[in-house]
Amino acid sequence: MNTAVDCGGIRLKIGCTVWPVRWSPPYDEAIKRIARLGFKGIELIAWDKKALDNYYTRTKIKELKELIVSSGLELTEFVSTPDGMTSLKKEDQEAALSHFKRLVEVASEFETGIVNTVSPWPFHGIEAPDIKERPLMQTFLMPKNLPYDLDLDAVWNSYVELTKKFCDVAENAGMRYALEPHPWRLVSNADAMLRLVEHVGSNALGMNFDPSHLFPMGETPALAILRLKGRIFHTHISDNDATSNVH
Repeated sequence: MNTAVDCGGIRLKIGCTVWPVRWSPPYDEAIKRIARLGFKGIELIAWDKKALDNYYTRTKIKELKELIVSSGLELTEFVSTPDGMTSLKKEDQEAALSHFKRLVEVASEFETGIVNTVSPWPFHGIEAPDIKERPLMQTFLMPKNLPYDLDLDAVWNSYVELTKKFCDVAENAGMRYALEPHPWRLVSNADAMLRLVEHVGSNALGMNFDPSHLFPMGETPALAILRLKGRIFHTHISDNDATSNVH
């Protein structure tokens, strides 16, 4: 496998996210397998705050870090998405901020420079439709209990303020925050990403660029790359039919 690509004189390393190899921890054997496959980078994830606190202990971080280095790998970014980012309740936002602080703390111990969260669904407390089912259905139904009286401007403004706090935490730790747009989320395309960057006003904020999430939103990834110049911090690439989010 060719694990390095020359792009105009810039040498890019190709890595592998841990979850296609093993979804849930422990990740030790998955790390070894990714190294054997010839990759040079790896990305670790905590699916929730419980995993951040219970699996990524200081002792376990030290063990995983040593394993990553001895396997010839580099941890390119660390991922965990807080719940409650679009809630208008103070306690939910405080919990989201606490989760993000813990994310940055764990990532700092790993000595990686980038943290990642997925963009949140606008309607907190209501389950989003499964984005992978869309190509298989003639009728794609949204949840019946959408709060049509919800003030989405208030949700957006609240989310911007929370993202500012996220960026402050990342900057203080010397890290960058790579937000990952997903279909039908609050940030789902290049326009929304650029709007968030403008409203937040932090150099620490950029995108984890994943074309498979942009195709369903009508984006042409090559053009999005040009528009997001300087704000793409990390990239995901998967097999994809170029119309849906199915990998």
